[in-house]
Amino acid sequence: EAAAVMIAGGGELDADAVKALGIPEAPDEYRGGYLSPIWRSKQFPSFDVLPESVRENLTIQRVRSPMIRLFVFYGAGDSFPFWAQFAADCPDWMEAAVFEWPGHGSREEEPLPESM
Repeated sequence: EAAAVMIAGGGELDADAVKALGIPEAPDEYRGGYLSPIWRSKQFPSFDVLPESVRENLTIQRVRSPMIRLFVFYGAGDSFPFWAQFAADCPDWMEAAVFEWPGHGSREEEPLPESM
């Protein structure tokens, strides 16, 4: 509300306030740029957790300049290895991250979720 009052009164928000409110820049103000790499964890594993037999058949592009991201939340019967080729084949302007559910793939030893 305070931001709306300030703008209505002819004031301007500083860059931090604009970012916090999620207001995108106008099309003529877009400066472009790339996203920083997705932080990998047990939930969003890297190709390094794949079995060697899977990794040796992938052409993994280590350097990307992503401008968009795709997050994959697969179905009940899948795991990261099933989606690894898809993630590896993304164009350099896109980065895909596959969510590894507990009880699947590299998280097989973890108990399955009991509720949502």
